[in-house]
Amino acid sequence: MSVMDLSGIVDSLGIAGNVEFERATGSITWTNGDPIDPGYNVISMRAIVQPATPRELMRLPEGDRTRETMLVHTKSQLVTTTVKDKKLADRMRYDSRTWEIVRCEDWSRQGNFWRSFAQKIEEELTYPGQIKVIVIRESRAVEYAR
Repeated sequence: MSVMDLSGIVDSLGIAGNVEFERATGSITWTNGDPIDPGYNVISMRAIVQPATPRELMRLPEGDRTRETMLVHTKSQLVTTTVKDKKLADRMRYDSRTWEIVRCEDWSRQGNFWRSFAQKIEEELTYPGQIKVIVIRESRAVEYAR
């Protein structure tokens, strides 16, 4: 059974565009559980970017399914964060926002391309309105008659 090579779709049909990705330079170091920013190189490549459907979100860990997620189809593999290899994930600049690559899948059986999941970086999220916190203190005393 022959497999259709769908990699040409990434460049054809006018749906792919040039997207900028930032890739960390060198390995990273960690201090108190947080990575120290190693600096980034900007890479431009052709990609198809589209919102992830609820069905596609099922491929992510349960805690990540509520975050805004985009699917990114490219001919080159994108990098995800790995503590073992001391690498930070690629960042995508799209629609005036920064997205982090959280999962990358090899779709070579469907054509020579990669499908990645990118999620909006939480530091850039803004929440409308204010949150009112009310703290109620209760003190109880128990006495016994003798």
